[in-house]
Amino acid sequence: MKRTTFSLLAVIGSAAILGAIADPAAQDADLRRHSIPLSAARLIIEYNASGQDVGLQAFVDGEPWTRFQILAPDRRKIFDVRGKGHLGMLGLTELFVESHEPVVPDEL
Repeated sequence: MKRTTFSLLAVIGSAAILGAIADPAAQDADLRRHSIPLSAARLIIEYNASGQDVGLQAFVDGEPWTRFQILAPDRRKIFDVRGKGHLGMLGLTELFVESHEPVVPDEL
């Protein structure tokens, strides 16, 4: 099994603010202003050669947050989670997610 590890861009912010900002430099400054440091962040893309499938695992840990987003390099939101109700008021500190592992088509 081959594992490739990439950096994780973790952003905690407001979608309304992100949507309203068109200037990339201003958006980067706004993202930094609304972000909190994470004590741990890991994104793993796992390719299983024997099973010919690929999956994604993401893990983050840090101080309590109310919203967690992962942005693609072109700033498209590809993952967004937030606590609601009492859980949203309390805050979240740790998150682990793992994707389904679809079979890779032969033509790739």
